[in-house]
Amino acid sequence: QKGGAVISHIQIGYAPKDLYATRIGIGEADVILGCDSLVAASKEITSKAHKNRTWGVINQAKTPTAEIMVNRKWRYPTKITEHDIRDVLGADQVEFFDANRKALKLLGDTIFANPLLMGFAWQKGKIPLHLDSIMRAFELNNVAVEKNKEAFAWGRHLAVHGPDSVDTDPGFAMMTSEEDEGSRSKPIKMVESLDALVARLSKRLVEYQNEQYAERFKNIVASVREVEHSVAGSHARRLTQTVARNLHKLMAYKDEYEVARLYLKEEFYERLRRQFEGEPGKDYKLYVHLSPPSLNLKDGEGAPRKKKFGPWIFNAFKILSKFKFLRGTAFDPFGRHPDRVLERRILAEYIEVIEQIKLSLTDNNYDNALELANYPDDIRGYGHIKEKSVEDVEQKRERLLKQLTTNTNLAA
Repeated sequence: QKGGAVISHIQIGYAPKDLYATRIGIGEADVILGCDSLVAASKEITSKAHKNRTWGVINQAKTPTAEIMVNRKWRYPTKITEHDIRDVLGADQVEFFDANRKALKLLGDTIFANPLLMGFAWQKGKIPLHLDSIMRAFELNNVAVEKNKEAFAWGRHLAVHGPDSVDTDPGFAMMTSEEDEGSRSKPIKMVESLDALVARLSKRLVEYQNEQYAERFKNIVASVREVEHSVAGSHARRLTQTVARNLHKLMAYKDEYEVARLYLKEEFYERLRRQFEGEPGKDYKLYVHLSPPSLNLKDGEGAPRKKKFGPWIFNAFKILSKFKFLRGTAFDPFGRHPDRVLERRILAEYIEVIEQIKLSLTDNNYDNALELANYPDDIRGYGHIKEKSVEDVEQKRERLLKQLTTNTNLAA
């Protein structure tokens, strides 16, 4: 935010006369929804808490700060902030998880982390509002209504099944309105069907590249599904879902063309309109900090350095995005950069692993195959950070491949 962190003092009462002040007093907060852990750990917020009375749910996502722009050695104080918050609220009165990562994985955009946190708190019984009232508020706001409702519902799921449930079990299906009567005690089934997952990820790959690229993805996933059903039964889906998610991740790597496309999407401008007053590019100028691999920008220690680009860069994005058909071809001007070579290599290697899984899959090594299929999930970052991540993951992959073939031989 331009003016710093946004802090909302929300009070709920039966009538306006029940609310005596516009701000929450010292030690009077019942709930803290910490959408940013650094802000949640600040004195301005913790002073409103009362130990063993105030309950909180805190987003662990590492939100970029101004400090990281000027100090490359700065590290996000995750442990310190969590310790400070637990110390103020009480160890049993606060829960932490990366809401940004959950929102991105489940809904495709981190912007939905906040309604997800709200759904988590509501399911825990910490927000004294009827479900219909919250749904109506989303409708009246008239911005991404269905996505916000879905995010809220996913938050409820995480509250019931645990924040890690969507990581350990990739099979999910969203509950329908008929299944949900607003009861916090009713079990929540949240799950996206396999067909819906494949359709959603395929659509993204069409936007990323083209129909042919998405068709390649669908064919690989379909071949895994066929093998999984033959080994584990027609209702089995965990392996296929794991392959679908990880294959999509590696196929949709963020290169120059994709960065350009994402900055031109209407969703980007909608996010700006929600956060700032006025029209982006008209009422205020947009600047982008980038570290294009082609420019090979480095700091004093050899790490990638970002450069500030002015509003003109958006015209360049419009041109660049039209040339995504060059991606991966001999005519791709960015294709020979080590980062792009690495991304194509790890994709090819994962497809080889998928083929090995298909050839080796048995009842005895199913869990091992599932873990092996999920190894790309540990690949993180860009540039030198990604290189190190890939090195670590490759060791894990080789170990799991050996276990897979060993278990296959034992079964034989």
